Amino acid sequence: AKNIPIRQFPTRKNETDMELGIILALELGATDLVLFGGIGDRFDHTLANAHYLLSLLKAVLNNEAAGDMGPRHDWSLLFNMSAYHRVQTMVCYALLFNESMPPEWRERYGARFRELVTKDAAYRKMVHGILEMLEKDDIPSVLLPPQEVKGLYPQSDMREVDGLSLLVREDRVGKLFQTMYAGGFRYEGESLQGGHRFVASDGWRITAYVRLFRCDRKMERLFANLWERIHRAEGENELYCMDPEDRYLLMVCWSAVRFSLSQADIRDAVDIYLYLQSCGQDLNWTYIDQRLAECDVLDFSRGLRALAWLWFAKFPREIKNDGYLDMEEYILSKGMYAREACMKLLPLMGRLEIWKIKEERKAR
Repeated sequence: AKNIPIRQFPTRKNETDMELGIILALELGATDLVLFGGIGDRFDHTLANAHYLLSLLKAVLNNEAAGDMGPRHDWSLLFNMSAYHRVQTMVCYALLFNESMPPEWRERYGARFRELVTKDAAYRKMVHGILEMLEKDDIPSVLLPPQEVKGLYPQSDMREVDGLSLLVREDRVGKLFQTMYAGGFRYEGESLQGGHRFVASDGWRITAYVRLFRCDRKMERLFANLWERIHRAEGENELYCMDPEDRYLLMVCWSAVRFSLSQADIRDAVDIYLYLQSCGQDLNWTYIDQRLAECDVLDFSRGLRALAWLWFAKFPREIKNDGYLDMEEYILSKGMYAREACMKLLPLMGRLEIWKIKEERKAR
């Protein structure tokens, strides 16, 4: 215990203790983090703050004023929870002019908001540079979530990002490595799902996939021939893009994997909600439901859509199936509660448990 290094921080700081721990872990090279007690030790208390958090997001998405938080809620827990669910920029934005907030917390939320907006500006610059490099070297690529949905948010910087994910053609992987090395990126190896991970000198991570969803054969088959349906993009934001139906299928399957690994959060529901608001009426739902049923994700997709509508729609429709309550509890607790009920809803959870065990054994 004597050899354990101790880092001290001032009492008045912009980061919470949890955030400082996460930042240090990433600096030391951690790629996967497990947070115990990240949302508090009383779920009823956490749930009350989660519902207020959802009301803030709903206000932002519907361009309405956020309601007063009042004395019943916990500013610190809300701050941590919004970071935990990756919606902190939207929450900070909603509370910028909240008069009931104590001055010290108004300062902390404001400082965090400025940090996140600055980070997003750096992210956009990085993406623009990557796309220029790929286009110059003739490497066909498709931007994967989250970049696909950033433009659907009320302000694009409200959609927080952790890095850039791309789909590249298999015959251009060798050229991709040359381009990334020439651009100053360092190779970090393969991700758990088979993506090639690169890191820039300023810490941004880029993951390039050749195949999607190596973790599950059914979903891998769903996207096996995706390049046959990809077409040249119009405009300057992307090199190539996929059809709206394939984009929605990808978003749902991505969320299903995260959900199965206890990583799904409120931001996943925001993404789905905004995408459906943007083009849901024009999608071929017969095709989508058929493809989702093939990989046992149809019930999950319907539940996530219903939940997103309930949380964020200005005039939510009544939900007849109570199964969504299990999904709500599971997402808000980040997988701590209602797991058994959700495993019946999403068989993928059982399949991925077996897959993850096998992958961890291989890594040893």
